[in-house]
Amino acid sequence: MGRCQGLNNYRRLLKLSNTRRSYMPKALIWGESLVGSGHARVQSELARKLQEKGWEVSVITSSKAHTDHFDFGKANMIYQPQLKLKTPESDPYKIANLVTPDGKSLSTDMEYRKQRKEKLLNVYYDIRPDAIITEMWPYARANFDFELIPLAEAIKNDENRDLTPAPRLYSIARDIMFPPKISSPDSPGLNNDRHTIAYKYFKAGSIFARADKSIISLEASIGAIPEHLYQNIEYVGYFGYRPRQKDPDIRDETREVLVSSGGGVTRDSITLYKKSIAARKFSSFKNRIWRILIPHGCSTETLMEISSLASAEDSGGRIIVEHNRTDFPDLLSNAALLICHGGNMIVEAVSANIPLLVVPRQFAKNNLEQQIRARAFYDKGLTELATISEIDDPVYLAEKLDSAAKLPRSVFSVEHEGADRVAERITQHFIDKNKFMPLPGSLQPMKPVNWKQSNGLIIYKYKTVKKGRIGFGR
Repeated sequence: MGRCQGLNNYRRLLKLSNTRRSYMPKALIWGESLVGSGHARVQSELARKLQEKGWEVSVITSSKAHTDHFDFGKANMIYQPQLKLKTPESDPYKIANLVTPDGKSLSTDMEYRKQRKEKLLNVYYDIRPDAIITEMWPYARANFDFELIPLAEAIKNDENRDLTPAPRLYSIARDIMFPPKISSPDSPGLNNDRHTIAYKYFKAGSIFARADKSIISLEASIGAIPEHLYQNIEYVGYFGYRPRQKDPDIRDETREVLVSSGGGVTRDSITLYKKSIAARKFSSFKNRIWRILIPHGCSTETLMEISSLASAEDSGGRIIVEHNRTDFPDLLSNAALLICHGGNMIVEAVSANIPLLVVPRQFAKNNLEQQIRARAFYDKGLTELATISEIDDPVYLAEKLDSAAKLPRSVFSVEHEGADRVAERITQHFIDKNKFMPLPGSLQPMKPVNWKQSNGLIIYKYKTVKKGRIGFGR
């Protein structure tokens, strides 16, 4: 920090201290949920964890249909005009498959892109956050380069100015990423090199991989990472629910079989529901209650169809079809077995030591995320695995279920507290940068060795000199 910038930062914070007893740092989270609601859940977990650390959080997204089903605490929710996939089966990585409110493709709707970019920049200048977190970008979401690169450039411009303290830019990367080869229209030319973008805009320790490196490393999907970028990336663990304790009052023989497609409904999800219902009578779990959990975004027609199949298969009501529930962590911890796709639910089931059959979605060839994740956990002996085509045979599916139940049960220590760690890292970076600032109780740093107190401020590496001037001591 230069002499002038440090002085101006001090004056800004001194002004804040005179109007508030302590300064509450501000975070802005950018994210989109294009297929399921898993990304919205990641954003909500981070929003809550940051609030617990004393942050004032804002979230900007166009995915209101997904974020409405999650608890963002007291976050300020800012919505862009909604984007939709052309069809539930469309590849979300292709910009032509993203449809704007006017029914146009994002790739051709120049006015929509302009409005989004301007709104995002206005939010940045209005809020003046201390930290900005982009979920998935830059190693994914290249379809949104048209607004995110200008945002990153605005941050860099502020870093070079004395009057405005610039925020730190962070990224939340998934365990499996497929860097896009094509950027969005209107984006500054960076040769579509995602490593170049990551190195240019993100500081050391600012790209958090929500992954457990002992199971999957980013290189498995992203390829070789340039050596100079290793310092920018930190593995923090998955974002997962803390395992709940089993209810001792539930007998083992009455524990339920859960079937879940996570937060999204595709053709593969509907196949999973139907074939699971058909396989029940061939399984050793045929006398138990089976609970089919369907996302809130599912159409009424699909929900009624699955419910009718369940009633026809078991008129006694022992196949329950209902929407996703907020108490899913408790349901999971008390389940006999889980059948699911290949998303983050794998982590939660393994952490809860629940037998698991994974049937990954079959997306386009450039989106093999679920297949790779499912195979990685299977290779560790933690799950049973089947493909969508294989479960077309209900007898085979029943055999796979029974095989999953017989796998040796041992609690495998999957790193699953990523949201806590990210909030801790961001908070610590903020404290290290602003050790002279009065902070809320949860953010208060220990007094450094070289400090002085003035007007309620802890001034780190600064000292007061004659006539009220500020000197910069070391």
